[in-house]
Amino acid sequence: WEEEEEEEEEEREDLRYIKAAEEAACSSTDCAEGDSFHCGANGGYYSRRATNSAADPSPSQKLIEERHYEYASKGLIELEQKIVQGLEESTLHMKELEPLYGKLKAEVFRVIKKSFTSKDKELLQEAIQVIVEQESEDSKCIPELENEGSSRPKGWMQAWKECIRQTVEERIQDLPQEEKLNGPPTIISPIVAIGRLFKGDLIHLVTHLKACYPEDFDVCNTYAQHYHRHIKIRTEEIAQFELCEKDNFAVLYWVQNLYPNEILKNPKLAGHIDDSRLECLLSQEAVQMLENNFLRNERDSYDEHMNKAINFEVELWKKEMEPKMLGSHYHSELQIDIVQRHVGSLKKAAELRPELERKLSAVLQLNLYDVIKITDLCHKEAKLRSGLRESTTSQLLKLEDSIYNALLQDFFVDIKNNFKKMSQGSSPFSYQTMQNIIRIAENFMEPFHTLLDESYKVLSGKIHKFLVQEHLARILKRKVSYKSAQQMQTLATQIGENAELIDSFSAFYVSLFYIITITATLKTDLF
Repeated sequence: WEEEEEEEEEEREDLRYIKAAEEAACSSTDCAEGDSFHCGANGGYYSRRATNSAADPSPSQKLIEERHYEYASKGLIELEQKIVQGLEESTLHMKELEPLYGKLKAEVFRVIKKSFTSKDKELLQEAIQVIVEQESEDSKCIPELENEGSSRPKGWMQAWKECIRQTVEERIQDLPQEEKLNGPPTIISPIVAIGRLFKGDLIHLVTHLKACYPEDFDVCNTYAQHYHRHIKIRTEEIAQFELCEKDNFAVLYWVQNLYPNEILKNPKLAGHIDDSRLECLLSQEAVQMLENNFLRNERDSYDEHMNKAINFEVELWKKEMEPKMLGSHYHSELQIDIVQRHVGSLKKAAELRPELERKLSAVLQLNLYDVIKITDLCHKEAKLRSGLRESTTSQLLKLEDSIYNALLQDFFVDIKNNFKKMSQGSSPFSYQTMQNIIRIAENFMEPFHTLLDESYKVLSGKIHKFLVQEHLARILKRKVSYKSAQQMQTLATQIGENAELIDSFSAFYVSLFYIITITATLKTDLF
């Protein structure tokens, strides 16, 4: 029912336009029989005889008032051409057309500005067509041959670009001072509000308005560049301040994740914004400074969190308080608390960029090792009664094993991937690939040289065990069928050389004492 009523109202409006246009055409000259009336974009009509009269521009004025902008523009162009070419005796001068052109331009750009809140596509199309026609007339203007009385070029396209700039600025200024955002406010909340407006306007533009514009207007990128300029300026201003931990992360998250992924690369805007034409929000130097601050803040926060957790447990032990029971076992939240904090820090870094996650992992992994020292505290400082000491030590050993696993998890994935390459080449067990694997293991061990000897041996021993396991797994999985003794001897030599590389690595890192344990474990794991 509402749609039918709207259609009826549009028909009534069209009839009013037709009547007003007819009156305009006849207002200053009698309508002779046979006058030609021509249909406008919105159903309006104009009289060629009336509009083209060089003596009277009032029909164009009337058409402007009745919002028949395209035909008002045509009429003014006809008058302009007659005056410039002197085809008709007239008392009308070019300067008398300028007020009408000014009024037409004001009306056209008023429609452009209101297009984000108006649903009148036909009126917008008519306004854009006026710009196209005026630009077409400008293109015909040859300065060195132009009549002195001409007012060309008028620069409507440039005026349109300026109108877009003003529209963007006005829409930003009209934003509420306290825009409602998800989560607590941060220093970037005002910028996020502009970003939200940017995304909403561009989606509306793509969905409802873009089809009204010729392709050469490049309307989406034109709007995007003005919004981006405002966002860039405000982001740069904020980055100049000395930011707290929360705000430093917020700015980085905005620059490296939220703005490029949620706005510029929003699925609804795919293919409509060329982000290669937009400058980076911050310089590389500014981003580097924020990233360094992030790494330092995360390290300090992690250290503080871990120290508090460890000190809390130490105080409990010193007071000889029995740990809490979970089912039939003693339970401690320490390893869960610290490992979750470790994982949470890496997750934050990954939200910024993968390279930053790897850097932070290198910073935190040595700090994570400090938890292992709790075992020494249990043996040297905590005077626990018989029975409780053994239970506590058992729990700490499990905690220690979990921490080693956290330290070695990424390393083991990398080593496993390299072992897979060993059997993919022409040689079943590539010596070069094994050399590369040992080199990766040596590089991994390098940062841990400051650990206590016992812990260093345990860490290298776990790596040794994994290398032997993977090497044997490759041997068992590889299917070979050789007909000659020479081929079998060559294969045995390759396997032996690879095993020697692993043994050399183990001997260098003083993990030979761990071989007995490894051998026992391998019997269980592999056979």
